[in-house]
Amino acid sequence: MPADQYVGGFVYVNSALNFFSSPEGRVVKNGNNLDYQYVITDHLGNTRVLFTAATPAAQSVTATFEAAAQTDEGNQFQNYPVERVLIL
Repeated sequence: MPADQYVGGFVYVNSALNFFSSPEGRVVKNGNNLDYQYVITDHLGNTRVLFTAATPAAQSVTATFEAAAQTDEGNQFQNYPVERVLIL
């Protein structure tokens, strides 16, 4: 597990700069570049939306739940909450 260190508003992971706060959000170290992440907060200061210039990697997930693919496919969806319906 990486060792996080906090110096003022700067966060270091394993003695390397990870990110620091800015008035609009935070600045994340990405290799030799600095990526700016802008946030929109609610009236309590909680982050609601985060904007970044980084291009997200496309992720394709198919849920067929066929018996042959269930071992690998089922592991991809274990973090999704199970919804329960109460019938009155």
